[in-house]
Amino acid sequence: MNCPVCGAEIPSGSNLCPKCILGDPIASSTPSPGPQPASPRAVRQSAWAARVGAWFLSAVGWYFIVMFSLLTAVDKYGGLSDHAIAFLVGWYIVVLLFPLIGVTLYYRNRIPKLPMHRRVLVVSAWALLLSIITVQGNRSLGVNLTTDRVGRLAQEGAGLLPTSPDQSVWDASVRSLSADIAEFNRQYVAEAGALDQSALTGIYSAESFRDRARMEKIMSQLHAALAVDEKYSSIEPLLERMKARVRAVDAPNSAKVHFLEGITSGVGEELSKRTEITSKEKAWIQASIDLYEFTFAKKSSYFLRDEKLVFRDADVASEFDLRIKKAETLRTDFLQAKENFDKFQKERLGKLNLKPSDLGVPSETPLANKPK
Repeated sequence: MNCPVCGAEIPSGSNLCPKCILGDPIASSTPSPGPQPASPRAVRQSAWAARVGAWFLSAVGWYFIVMFSLLTAVDKYGGLSDHAIAFLVGWYIVVLLFPLIGVTLYYRNRIPKLPMHRRVLVVSAWALLLSIITVQGNRSLGVNLTTDRVGRLAQEGAGLLPTSPDQSVWDASVRSLSADIAEFNRQYVAEAGALDQSALTGIYSAESFRDRARMEKIMSQLHAALAVDEKYSSIEPLLERMKARVRAVDAPNSAKVHFLEGITSGVGEELSKRTEITSKEKAWIQASIDLYEFTFAKKSSYFLRDEKLVFRDADVASEFDLRIKKAETLRTDFLQAKENFDKFQKERLGKLNLKPSDLGVPSETPLANKPK
């Protein structure tokens, strides 16, 4: 056996090296001692750090939970309305209650008991995960579509752009509404363009009252134009069709209601202006029909001389003047309302990067430029 210090050979039966004055015994080579137990102070410091860390991470988790809830509420309701606040209360109850019940049941019979700070951390972690999953689902609803997205969907519905992948559950409904409006306008233009309006050139002129045959033709064409305008006077059926599509969407009822409220408020002013212009046009056409019906019935009370009507009866002449002035005034009112509506519609569609013609909007109504 060799000395571990100097390497010299140690005699058999001896534990001392004859050449090494240190005389380091071989038996003294013992294993190094194992890790010493931590002091009570170190244990207390470690436990304190764990508690602080757990409470801190829990606070961070609930910060993000609150942010996610606010984001979802604003996205669904457009702001912190009463409905949004009620949604927030329900949100907090759900994301806290389910993890709390689950963690309580899981650790109920565990030994040793899980410390409070760890239990809170586990509940917070599950609540945060539930919030992330929920907010992703709600964000996919996309209630508040951007103006650019609505414009894109409108162009797709009108056939101006290829259909893009849906980014929310509402895309198909908006795209279909745009397609319906474009088709509605095209049908109106087609039917209005097919009307025979040959007799309406020079309406209200003395020549237009010359004989009963001409007046009958004018009245017939006025009635036909009025029927077309009444048929296409409202887009309410298109909105009802869209509402039916939205109701069929797989989304919460509250989200559907909020989305439809946004659509209704967005088209409310246009509907009001469209109703106004339609009412004025109907009133004008009906006044014109009344004028020619009256003149037709009183044909024997006047005659044509030097391209002027000469009345034999003063009362008939007075009534004729009132009726023709009424028709002309209503026509002027209608044309002014139409001009205002066209300007409004052009500006509104311009915000969506659209022109009225993109949605098949006619440049004029059947009789807008006929009377001279």
